[in-house]
Amino acid sequence: MPAPICAVQAVDPPDRRSPAPAQIHTQEQAAEQLFVSRATIQNWESGATPIPVMLRSHCDQPRRRWKQRQPDHGPVALVYTDGPMAQPLWGPARIPMMTSEPWRSVEDALQRACELQGDPKFQHAFISDNDPPPTGIIFNSIELAKECERRRKERSKRHKA
Repeated sequence: MPAPICAVQAVDPPDRRSPAPAQIHTQEQAAEQLFVSRATIQNWESGATPIPVMLRSHCDQPRRRWKQRQPDHGPVALVYTDGPMAQPLWGPARIPMMTSEPWRSVEDALQRACELQGDPKFQHAFISDNDPPPTGIIFNSIELAKECERRRKERSKRHKA
């Protein structure tokens, strides 16, 4: 049987290391929030009908965001390539090499990513843990670049002060 949908998912006892419990606790409440019938929720939970991909994707976002705010979450890997993934159709091509660096925590991986930012051999980077995709991807390439830029601006402000 597949896992319950996020809106009615059972949550472990409160723990600082776990995401906050969902605000919806019953199938009726979930159905109301998602504009479907309670029977639809039952069918999704029992596996009688598949949970829509968009709903699954929506459910994964809070967990990813939670991991992004946990500097001690780990172990994680900083994964990147040493060149562009897109290759020319004609002419010489070079297959990029992928690197995966293990790190104790999200914060350690973020610091390393920010050190490498701007290096031409640091492309298509992301930070991941052992959870299956998409929740295993903690920072995708765009989020990682934005976080490094935010940190750079923050350091710059502190130095000016």
